[in-house]
Amino acid sequence: MTSEPYGVMSGTVGDDVMTVHELVWVAGAQRPKCGDGAPDDRVEEWFRRVNCPYCLNDEQAPPPDHQTLGAQIAGRAPRPDTGRFPFPPRDGR
Repeated sequence: MTSEPYGVMSGTVGDDVMTVHELVWVAGAQRPKCGDGAPDDRVEEWFRRVNCPYCLNDEQAPPPDHQTLGAQIAGRAPRPDTGRFPFPPRDGR
């Protein structure tokens, strides 16, 4: 029995391994469909379902707010797309 292959390339961009983007080819390189990530961020292709709300809705991701992004990485601010903290707070709460 054969099945149709999953026709969407998906993967992560940069250090964010939780947000899975739909990948498209841009100038010979795979990039997220929503435009998220810096041009020099590494793209890793995964066989995982896309969960990026911007890719799923064919929208462009907003430009990053570097102050908020730093707080998100440090675990002190919730992610805007999910409203959840990316990591448990460092103080053990």
